[in-house]
Order: sequence, then structure tokens, then C-alpha cells
Amino acid sequence: MYLNGERLEAAVVEAFFAALAPAQLDLLDEVLATQRADHQRVLRQHAEQVQRAEYEVRLAERQYMAVDNRLVAAGVGEEMGARAADSGGGPPSCREGLANSASIRS
Repeated sequence: MYLNGERLEAAVVEAFFAALAPAQLDLLDEVLATQRADHQRVLRQHAEQVQRAEYEVRLAERQYMAVDNRLVAAGVGEEMGARAADSGGGPPSCREGLANSASIRS
């Protein structure tokens, strides 16, 4: 009996790749699942970074407004105190405004 080497080799190669195909698909599924999990992790980390940045912005705004409000209050208190001094002392609320503005600045 005569066996053609080329035909035999082609049949062996075809059988070999047919046997490997399910393993390759399983491996591909594992790789894709890992990539999806990594991508989800990166998305979560990015969302957390955005949340932290937004929180820091809101905190900075609140701190800025607190400082700004204290400076405005101090300025109004000084103005009230100056007016009270010009008018001979003025009512007690003006004297308190001057005292409050001095304590705010220090």
C-alpha cells in the first residue's frame, strides 16, 4: 500500500488544528474575560478619581466662601465701628460689630 506523504501531512495538520480549536477558543474566552475585568476595574478607578476631584472642588469652594464671608463680615464690622466712632460711640450693636471684626481678623 502506498501513502502519499503530502496528503497524509495535510490530514495530520488538519486533525491537529481541529483538536486545538476548542482549547484556543477557551483560551480566547479567558483572555477576553480578563480584559473585560481589567477594563471595568480601570473604569471604577477613574470614576472614583472623578468623585474625589469633585469632592475636593466642593471643599475648596466651601473653604473659599467661608474665608470670603469672614472677610466681608470683618469689613462690614470695621465700617460699622468706624461709623460708631465718628458718631460718638453709637449703639451697642455697632461697638459689637467692631469687636467682632477685630476677633475675626486675628
